[in-house]
Amino acid sequence: MSRYLHAISKCLWPLLVMVYGVTFFHATSFAEHAPLSDLKRLQHAALMVSAPDGDTLFAHDSDTLYIPASLVKILTALIALDVWGPQHRFSTDINYDSTTQCMRVRGKGDPFLISEEIDRLVTHIKAKKLDTFSGIHTDSDFFSAQIDADGRGRSFNPYDAPYAALAANFNSMALEVKEGQVVSVEEHTPMTAMALEVANMLEDGEHRVSLRDSAQAPQYFQQILSAKLVTSDIQVGQNRCDDESIQYASWLTYENSHTLQEVVRAMLKYSNNFIAQQLFLMLGAHYYQAPASVEKSQRVFDEYIAQHFAWQSYQLLEGAGLSRRNQLSAIQIMDVLSRFDQYRQLLAQQGPFIMAKTGTMQGVRNYAGYLQQADRWLPFALIINEQVSYQFRERFTRNLQHHLNLPE
Repeated sequence: MSRYLHAISKCLWPLLVMVYGVTFFHATSFAEHAPLSDLKRLQHAALMVSAPDGDTLFAHDSDTLYIPASLVKILTALIALDVWGPQHRFSTDINYDSTTQCMRVRGKGDPFLISEEIDRLVTHIKAKKLDTFSGIHTDSDFFSAQIDADGRGRSFNPYDAPYAALAANFNSMALEVKEGQVVSVEEHTPMTAMALEVANMLEDGEHRVSLRDSAQAPQYFQQILSAKLVTSDIQVGQNRCDDESIQYASWLTYENSHTLQEVVRAMLKYSNNFIAQQLFLMLGAHYYQAPASVEKSQRVFDEYIAQHFAWQSYQLLEGAGLSRRNQLSAIQIMDVLSRFDQYRQLLAQQGPFIMAKTGTMQGVRNYAGYLQQADRWLPFALIINEQVSYQFRERFTRNLQHHLNLPE
């Protein structure tokens, strides 16, 4: 599992060196705290640190709206966990027609159908004691056609992968091209016709690339599943099985072996945009029925925010933090962290005394999470919406540690 996520996340910027703890004090201005003067000199930056009871320890420009980048993923995780619960497992429907011997795979947005998970699906199919299928029809209609979200690019980079109701390996593939020969870099992922087609556009070397279009996703999934079925001595024909006259019956409901909390932990650790947007879209379909759409999901987020936070001014267009039009303040991020406290163990452990999430894009260097003080965890939000050196955040946190007499 981790190699897929690690490869997709390799484009992320280095994480902050963070604080090991905090001593309680109150402050309304940075003027009296010289070690923090570097942050105050920035034009577009905010910091907020609070006690568990909500008392503010630090507040600087905390009500100004900024680009949150991937800090949005914490809110997406929070809503998904509150709606479905940490132990929820996403499912995929498998239908069968005994007359035509056709199989239909109907995706419902599961973001974690990696190759090893498809191996597990094949084991369940094999247990049904059928050794021949005339063809496989893949149904991705649970999502609207050509669904997209603001901020997604059109590159081959995995962070630009399209979203789809039925998708394998985060709609990406790992290939090695050498002197005209193409192989799959991943042990559990067979070579497919679509992978060979993509490889024609690649130079020699190892590549992690995404599909370009959501319409390709069910076909890519079908090619992987077919190859794995054949390897398991199950024959798969080439018949078209999408005829509306076929009388499909419920046959197998496949539940992913990973719980929602495991999916969320991976999403937050590797800042996986694909997982975040799949959760975002499924939430819309959960409340307002399929097909999922960005508009339905935006409505769900707005209703959740109105119920739990009552923010007067903000903007959220999608669930991964890709849009530069997203707008949140440090106070609003702290509101999210206050409710997320029960799930804080799902954030990446950045050291013995911190659990946090980065939010990074061009000209944006954000960080939010929890600092540990004895048996208490203090929520914090650091927002920087301007270009700074990679060392700035390290220097800032070292100065903060020194001022608070904390280990560095």
